[in-house]
Amino acid sequence: GFQHAFVRLIEENREAYLAEKKTYIDMLAKRASIFVKEAEECGLPIYPYKNGFFVTMSVEDPQFVDFYHDYLMTKNIFTCEVNRHIRISLSSLTEKTVTGLAAKMKNLLDEAAIAYYSRKY
Repeated sequence: GFQHAFVRLIEENREAYLAEKKTYIDMLAKRASIFVKEAEECGLPIYPYKNGFFVTMSVEDPQFVDFYHDYLMTKNIFTCEVNRHIRISLSSLTEKTVTGLAAKMKNLLDEAAIAYYSRKY
């Protein structure tokens, strides 16, 4: 049923569908552009971003990832921990929310590192 409806939608409303799709692609690209630029400016370590819904932050110490992830959540920054790294969902944020997020995450990274490593040693 759904596949039939989707095919019909695409065949009968292809131009409207493509225009709407481009709107969302452009919206996501704008959010990513803001985040990646600001991450570079503040020194937040991220993997190269080409496109997609997520930006992934590089965390060298796999033991620290859990601590940092939990620390972000206490500051109402909700990310996903994936393969011992931190993933930021750009698709779930607005441009306003993305603006300044990289700097906040970098500041919290520094705070969390001080707290984690001072208690560890």
